[in-house]
Amino acid sequence: MGQEAASQLASMPLLLQTQQPQILQAQAEPSNIYSNDICQVIRESMACFAVTTASKIMKSKDMEEDKNIFFSPLDLYTATALTYIGSDGEARRRLGKILGIKEPRPNVHSRRRRQQPRSLEDIYRTIGAVVNQSRDSNLAAIQYGAGVYVYNDYAIKSTYIEDARNYFGIEVKCTDFKAQNVASTELINK
Repeated sequence: MGQEAASQLASMPLLLQTQQPQILQAQAEPSNIYSNDICQVIRESMACFAVTTASKIMKSKDMEEDKNIFFSPLDLYTATALTYIGSDGEARRRLGKILGIKEPRPNVHSRRRRQQPRSLEDIYRTIGAVVNQSRDSNLAAIQYGAGVYVYNDYAIKSTYIEDARNYFGIEVKCTDFKAQNVASTELINK
């Protein structure tokens, strides 16, 4: 992500935060809704995202030699996907590129057609199901939940709230970061 895009994301009155561990139920298993091919495409996109992100972090000017870093590619992918579902236009295209998402084209006729989601809903459901399956997996050492916290005065579309809940199992909560900073901190860290 370029500095300009990172700066724009940082200035948004929105906080995407990992919370204390909790188990969230996936809405459905990906293999029960979509072909395994689509789930595999999403998994490969997530793996590519993790490698690209790690590479950029390691190459950053701020990275000191012989220092360890810790980051969660799943958290970053989930936060970026949550930003993606609320975006449109050029921001949506760029976020989709970062996530490795190709939006469906209605008139595409190719051998790979069966591997492409048929709608944005397919994309959301598949990403949400794969993310939930990854974090709820018995193979995972840590299970976690995520939430979206929005400044009280910021208008957020009800469709975003519904999409975050339905596809990612994530609740969107409003708070006053300025006037109630202690209460907001406690809410976020619950």
